[in-house]
Amino acid sequence: MTTIRTIAAVSLLLVLSSCTSWKEAKAKRAERESYANPFYMKYLESDSALDREIMARIEALRANPESPVTHNALGALLFERRFSNDARYEFKRALEFDKRFYPARYNLALVEIAEGNTGRAERILKKLLRHKPGHPEAHFTLGLLYEQRGRNDAAIDHYAEAFTINPDLLQVRLNPRIVESKLVTASLLTIYDASRARASARFMDAPGGYIEPAVPVTETTPEPVVPAELQTPAQPAPSTPPPGR
Repeated sequence: MTTIRTIAAVSLLLVLSSCTSWKEAKAKRAERESYANPFYMKYLESDSALDREIMARIEALRANPESPVTHNALGALLFERRFSNDARYEFKRALEFDKRFYPARYNLALVEIAEGNTGRAERILKKLLRHKPGHPEAHFTLGLLYEQRGRNDAAIDHYAEAFTINPDLLQVRLNPRIVESKLVTASLLTIYDASRARASARFMDAPGGYIEPAVPVTETTPEPVVPAELQTPAQPAPSTPPPGR
């Protein structure tokens, strides 16, 4: 009997503890979403231009917490301030309010790469490209992940796609990570082969002296003429007796 009471008491404590934890988690989530007092606020300095930008974005979110643009901007600033987890949270919040907001999805992939979560980053980039197949930076970044794993053919395909869409990605100033790739030349050869095939295509005009065929005339077959003596006389239409007869 004592054992049953002990088990019941422990179960009750677990339930109460679970309810308390759930309430605390809910309260923390509500506080976080209200931006009343983010924990990183105590690390911000008013004499820092970066920190002042962060504070401005927080004020904007207090006024309009459902702005994907502001969440995305705050995420980028927090990542620069080395608050990676909070940056990830902001990018996810942006996507909660608009799943089509692809800049936040791309930025989220960059956070995962920086944190060493390359598998997660790959899935995010592939999902982005399904909805935005012409995103050159996503193609390049995915190509870099594939190259690091030794999947060179897939990497070259994505590099070629990226450079075809935006050749400026070949510039180190605009795309510093290009120095990490050893497959840039191979991808450029792929682009060259495709462009050479297009450039070398010479479509032919009609040869000199060519005469188009005359439009065929459709002949109407005349109906046969039947001699009068062979024609069947027309039968008179049967007369209808008047009503009542």
